[in-house]
Amino acid sequence: MKTGMMEVAGTKYPLSFSARVIVECNKRYGSIDNIGSALESEAEDIGKVLTECFWLLSEMSRAGSAYQKLMGNDAPEPLTEDFLLDAVGVDDIAELKFNIFATITGNMKREVETEEDEEDKKEEKAPKPRRRKTKASDGTSGTV
Repeated sequence: MKTGMMEVAGTKYPLSFSARVIVECNKRYGSIDNIGSALESEAEDIGKVLTECFWLLSEMSRAGSAYQKLMGNDAPEPLTEDFLLDAVGVDDIAELKFNIFATITGNMKREVETEEDEEDKKEEKAPKPRRRKTKASDGTSGTV
């Protein structure tokens, strides 16, 4: 299942590109291949782009909340188009699209925390041996 998260007005909402969302996209766009063109920005029709983003995010949010509940997890009420109209501005279009496509492709940004081993820490603190460059002997004694 391709899932993601999106934060709106301080609340994190699960998103999912489920079979239900795919079916709804096929009904609306003719094919999921047409999602990108539906979300293309044209300065004269920015309202259409926002409408399509809000529709798709509300569908993905509904699916994400349903999936979280199926998995036994808590989830906030899904995003609605009406809520998004009040909570999101035109300057957020790039982030909206990022969240949509990241969820569709399953490529959400991942953060990985690592811990260093004690041995690695010791190696970093110990001075590294210096290497000297030596000149090959040309047959002289080295005195000038």
